Amino acid sequence: MEFWGANVRAGKPSIVQPERGKLVHISQVALGKVNNKKMDKSVHLSVKINGENYIIGSLSAETRPQMMLDLVFQKTFELSHDWKDGIVSFIGYTTNNDAVNVGRGDDFAGDYDDSESNDDDVGLDTSDSSPMDSSNSEDSRNSDA
Repeated sequence: MEFWGANVRAGKPSIVQPERGKLVHISQVALGKVNNKKMDKSVHLSVKINGENYIIGSLSAETRPQMMLDLVFQKTFELSHDWKDGIVSFIGYTTNNDAVNVGRGDDFAGDYDDSESNDDDVGLDTSDSSPMDSSNSEDSRNSDA
């Protein structure tokens, strides 16, 4: 996992191309230096991906100069905003895209097959005793052996 950031200037969208086998996670966005706290409008934040433009949030110097996000990209995307007076900082991190790194294409590697689950691996007690019943505790089982 590595820090990632992009300072997007007024009128100059930032094109981001994740490295092969990497994902870009955007976790926060903030207005840069604000000289006039009484901005007359909100700053709209946009992302363009696959030719489609999406508004992902709005910032205001007076009420919301920063906000949390949880966006993940594996393909090239473009960040922009409509603030005429400054820079908007998008920050987050990059991480390996395990789906690509293990040769599984665009599928996420998080598929879970519970048939491979083994309760002993996670330390679960599968006995029929209730949590308050000490007769089946580890100490009493070991003392009978």
